[in-house]
Amino acid sequence: MSTEFLDAHPDVADVLEELMATLTSEDLTDLTARVTVDRERAEDVARSYVRDKGLI
Repeated sequence: MSTEFLDAHPDVADVLEELMATLTSEDLTDLTARVTVDRERAEDVARSYVRDKGLI
């Protein structure tokens, strides 16, 4: 995420900080596998992750 984007959208920073606090290397590996190996849609994988973590 660029500083320019965050400057233009300051409301996104808090949400991203919360996400980054929960996202582990293992989570990232699992999410990537779901997209590349299992051929799930990235949008669906991301949505399920944030729901499972209680972020939405």
